Amino acid sequence: MGFRPDFAAGPAFYADGVVQSGQQFRAQRDGSLIVAESHGKWYEAASRGTVYHATTLTAGIALIVSATTGNHPTLWNPNSAGTYNAEFVKLVAARVSGTDAPGAWYWCATNPAGAAIATGGPIATFTNVAPLSGLIGPGAADSIMKWAPAVNTYTAAPVFYAPVGVTMYTGTVAAVIAELQLVIEYDGDLIVGPNSALSLTTQVSTSTALYAIDLAYNVSRA
Repeated sequence: MGFRPDFAAGPAFYADGVVQSGQQFRAQRDGSLIVAESHGKWYEAASRGTVYHATTLTAGIALIVSATTGNHPTLWNPNSAGTYNAEFVKLVAARVSGTDAPGAWYWCATNPAGAAIATGGPIATFTNVAPLSGLIGPGAADSIMKWAPAVNTYTAAPVFYAPVGVTMYTGTVAAVIAELQLVIEYDGDLIVGPNSALSLTTQVSTSTALYAIDLAYNVSRA
C-alpha cells in the first residue's frame, strides 16, 4: 500500500515537547495542501524572547571613522563561555539632521574583544545601554549582548571587516527630495561570536549628519 497522508483543515496548536506522530498535513477546505508560512521569518525567535533591538537615542549619532577614541555604535558579545552568538537580523538607519559627506559605511571588528572592560584591554571603556527585546510585554528578557550606542574606547582601533552596503553622498536633509530609506537585511551571514565586537563606522570623518540607528539581532546557541 502506498503512502497516504492525512490532511486536516484549520490551524493546529502544539505544546512544547509534545511529539506529533502520524502523517498529518494542513489543507484548505477544498483539500489543497497549505504550504504558506503562518508567521514572519523571525516570529518564532522573537516570540521566544531571543530577538533584540540595539538602538541609538532619538537625536541620532554622527558616524565616524574607526578610532581608539571610538564612540561608534558597537555590539559586543562578552560571553566568555562561548555559548551564545549574536546573529544579525536587520540594520535600519534614519537620518535626523546634518550634512552627509561622500563615503561608505563600514563594519569594523574588535577580535578578540575580551569578556570585560579593562584598562589596556581590547575594550577600555564601554557605556552599555541595554538592548530592547523584540517581545514587548511579559516574557521579555535582558540581552546577553552589550550595546554602546555612542560612548566607548579601545586600545587598538576596530579593524575593517566589511562594507555595510550604504554609500552616502553630499547632501542635507533639506536637499533630499525623495524619502531616504536605509535598511540592510541579513540572513545568517553576519554573526558576532563570543569575545568579539562589531562597530558601525564610516569611511570619512567630515560627515556631520546624525542618524538614528536600530540594529536587530537574534541570540542563538553557538
